[in-house]
Amino acid sequence: MHTFTIREGPSHVAHEGAGMLSGFYRAEFVDENGEPLPRYLTDKGRAELLRRVDEGQREFSETEIEEMSVAPNLVALEERTDREAGEGA
Repeated sequence: MHTFTIREGPSHVAHEGAGMLSGFYRAEFVDENGEPLPRYLTDKGRAELLRRVDEGQREFSETEIEEMSVAPNLVALEERTDREAGEGA
């Protein structure tokens, strides 16, 4: 099983282009070889990542990362944001 370590973030990124998002969160993980894995997060994903980091978790499985974030794609992020609307963080 691959594990990934949080390297930076989540940090806010302002988005001024077309679409429903005025901004989003970005985090970067690295795999065992140091290869970066950038991810975009919704408010809910950011809250979950911060909660886990605050509890001392620094390593995440692929499944955990998939549950909290999407690949760097604004359409996918908008779809996740829309699905999570009303769920709360």
